[in-house]
Amino acid sequence: MLAPLPPEIWIHIIRLATLPASDLGVAHAYRPFRTSHDAIDRSSLQTKRTVVQVCRLWRALATPMLYEDIDVRHNPRTLRGIIDTGDPEQPGYGRWVRRLELPYTHTETATHNSTSGVLEVLKSCHGLETLIRPFSRAPLGSIRYEFSADIVPMPSLKRLEWWHHNDAARTGGVNSLVDVLPHTPNLQYLAVGGEWWMSSGKPGAAPLELPALTTLRLWRLNPFFLWLICRWSLPSLTHVIVDFPTEYGALGGFWEVYGPHLTTLELGKNVAFLLDDQITSFLRACPNLTTLNYVIHFTRYPHITASHPLRCIGIHSAPCAMLDDRSSDAYWDHLNGHFDFISCPLLPELRKVVLYGDWQWICEEARFKAFRRALPRQVSVITAGDIHHSVALSPPGDIFVGG
Repeated sequence: MLAPLPPEIWIHIIRLATLPASDLGVAHAYRPFRTSHDAIDRSSLQTKRTVVQVCRLWRALATPMLYEDIDVRHNPRTLRGIIDTGDPEQPGYGRWVRRLELPYTHTETATHNSTSGVLEVLKSCHGLETLIRPFSRAPLGSIRYEFSADIVPMPSLKRLEWWHHNDAARTGGVNSLVDVLPHTPNLQYLAVGGEWWMSSGKPGAAPLELPALTTLRLWRLNPFFLWLICRWSLPSLTHVIVDFPTEYGALGGFWEVYGPHLTTLELGKNVAFLLDDQITSFLRACPNLTTLNYVIHFTRYPHITASHPLRCIGIHSAPCAMLDDRSSDAYWDHLNGHFDFISCPLLPELRKVVLYGDWQWICEEARFKAFRRALPRQVSVITAGDIHHSVALSPPGDIFVGG
């Protein structure tokens, strides 16, 4: 008869069995091509629910994992009774919560104490690391924002994803980005989106300072929102992800403030980047950039005229409906334009090209092999089919694509 496994081994097994398909929404450091606002895979949650019902031992071991990720869908006061018992001898599940998704429907201020339940929930989640305020799909006028909202300190928070809601922001507190950020001194990753109107309330009397922020993701923003961000103090910011080109060239002011300090820039999977050359102006505004990541089928190839110290270029192969005929001259003219950029002599410091996504069929094409031969010998091509590991390719002419 086999000896029973020690609890430490069971914990490791259960953890591996309940890992989500991706670490979407939980990573605090920058990782290439990680979408923030897509739906998180909930299959792991169902697995956790099943595991805790197997036996007493598994329930004891897996319950902390079950409550790591909370999506507030019902009355926060009900949730509060689960995560905070009020009994020090039998503490609630709040101590295990690491990620919390909080829709605006649960932070309305129809009365003066409407948000008290939410604030108690946040206060009970002592180890909260990720907070999500998603885009509100509630019908206009269905949520009442009449009284002021309050806020609680969140010193453990490392990642914040915030879709701005103008009506909610007027109430301040937990509904206002400029009120929440001063209470997150250890924030490392911030994703923001929305249109900030003048009626949203005060933009903040003093410039915000986020000393620990290293990664900023820009969803679709209006010029005024970008102007507010340019007033912030972000001394540690080195990674920026741009998911949507801004209107009226509003990013120009952003690059003037933060461009010289950036080391990594990523362009999102947005067809708007395909309409004209964005990369050239971005490189010009970010003279110290060392890593550039973009989706090749969604990005116009650049025509740079000055040298740049880029050391790494990451290109994702996600398909685009506007370039779906792989046999057409237009398709290969587009890819060759990117290959010419990557292999041009104006990138003398380039040392690595990382291929993300499915490149199997492209790597088998003679035109891709010609691109490989055109690269300087000091430039290695790496495939990263799995974002957590990469495999170096063999010398030019032999292509290996990892799983």
